[in-house]
Amino acid sequence: LGILYYWVSKGSQNNPAPVSTSASAAAPAKADPVKDLKVLRATMQKDALGATAVWLVTIENKSPSYAYSDIKYETDYMGADNNALVVNEGTITINLAPEAQQNAEIRDTAYPTGTAWYNFKITGAKATAQ
Repeated sequence: LGILYYWVSKGSQNNPAPVSTSASAAAPAKADPVKDLKVLRATMQKDALGATAVWLVTIENKSPSYAYSDIKYETDYMGADNNALVVNEGTITINLAPEAQQNAEIRDTAYPTGTAWYNFKITGAKATAQ
């Protein structure tokens, strides 16, 4: 009887517990537009009058599960002393499918006098699961 008990108990320890199929299904990660949306290229030029900053931006959606729209951005125009001259926020009204890229032209704000450098970054977006 001792050997039978040992054999039965030892056999049950070696068999892994069954895995639930609902637990093993990979759920898509939570939407994170700041992480998922990558600015591949952002160049700034002044308009024909030299008064307004115009950005040409290429954005890539790295998410395989979410599309993004109403992409929010921030532009910073900095002086030579690294202090902000103007910080502007806006929205790009495009729809970016999962794992796609798209170009956008943005007429931003009046180009501030004394700008030494500038920056473009994405701050949010509306996510839709696909």
